[in-house]
Amino acid sequence: MAELVGCATFRYCSSHLSLLGYMVTKGTKRVGVLGFDGVNAVDVIGPTEVFANAGRPDFTRGESKGHYRTFLIGLSDAPFTAESGVRFVPDCRLADAPALDTLVVPGGRGLREAARDLSIPVLAERARLSPRHFSRRFHETFGCTPAQFVDGLRLTAARERLTAPGRTVDSVAASVGFASADVFRRRFRRRFGVAPSNYRERFLTAGSPGDSS
Repeated sequence: MAELVGCATFRYCSSHLSLLGYMVTKGTKRVGVLGFDGVNAVDVIGPTEVFANAGRPDFTRGESKGHYRTFLIGLSDAPFTAESGVRFVPDCRLADAPALDTLVVPGGRGLREAARDLSIPVLAERARLSPRHFSRRFHETFGCTPAQFVDGLRLTAARERLTAPGRTVDSVAASVGFASADVFRRRFRRRFGVAPSNYRERFLTAGSPGDSS
């Protein structure tokens, strides 16, 4: 699967300024950033600067090449607006995105709202693709189905939440989107090789006072 990290490039950075206006050369990695309405603008701009200047001996010179070429990928060709009101113009839309080494997904209100319904028809509609085309492009990018990807995100979040004081297995299951605690227990055990209750007990026992002696 393509490497997934959590946060991108405005078009005027990657296309209109010499800062990111170099050609992709052999060994250059392609970094795509998924943009959407309600994105956090800082999550977009900050990582772009890092990727744009990584490996460049002189980032003030347009001909100074780095290790990465960034692409801002929109759900459509239309500009999208950040939480702060900043507007971004994508380099390409999701359906036409090039093969990527890394996909950066920013945070923001738009992502939180999108997480309420992660079914394929809803995700495909947001991406302006048919469900079949969306599933195919998703598998090409991440090496798994959308359902498997969402399951992994939920289980990883659940593992972190199980370590919080006062949380129960049932409350954690509901908080990450599992309608059934029993289904959550089976998926968690299959993924991590241990029941969620046992994982929680081990973590809390290891972190209790006096165990570090």
